[in-house]
Amino acid sequence: MIKKSVLFASALTLGALSSSGALASDTADTGTNLSTMDSAVEKTFSIEGFYGFDQSDNELDIYGAGLRWTFAPAQSEQRRVAPEFFVVGNVGFGEESRYGGALKYRAVIATVMVGATVNIELNDVVSVYARGQFGVSVVGAELKVGGTTYDNDDSGLGLAFGVGVGAQFAVTDGQHIVFGVDYIGTTVEPEFDTVGFTADKPEYIMLSVGYKWSF
Repeated sequence: MIKKSVLFASALTLGALSSSGALASDTADTGTNLSTMDSAVEKTFSIEGFYGFDQSDNELDIYGAGLRWTFAPAQSEQRRVAPEFFVVGNVGFGEESRYGGALKYRAVIATVMVGATVNIELNDVVSVYARGQFGVSVVGAELKVGGTTYDNDDSGLGLAFGVGVGAQFAVTDGQHIVFGVDYIGTTVEPEFDTVGFTADKPEYIMLSVGYKWSF
């Protein structure tokens, strides 16, 4: 009777150990899968400053800053051409004065866009890219004639779009300095009904420099 009890207890112990091992194995596999999924997407964040040369008759150059969040499928070291996807937000300000200051036009332009980049790695330090983007823009404009100031009467809301090229240089592993040249346009035409004036749609050649790091 004692032998049977001992054998039964041993069987229970072996079963428990086997179940515990299987659970630990499943847990480890789950952790590995989650880690693999996380490492399958590379994420970067960048802070950018820019100067925009006005291509419209407004002659209103702007300057400002933006934030860009980029994510991309993880690539093998052998692959030199890689797609990236991003969300970018920019805010710029400009002021133009004419006739000795008798006429002043100023504007704040904000854009939020999504886009895609094709990044080509030339070597371990330098890569070049081409990108396209599309989103929304908000333009707040002000016209000062003599001593009277008028705000734009429309909502200032419209579409934004752009294409660009650039290059980035690795500073350390996962950190880059980025230079870009973009054409950015909007569909907004600020209207000043009181004085019967409508400004041109803002469109710019933007020169930018930014600092990007992985996380």
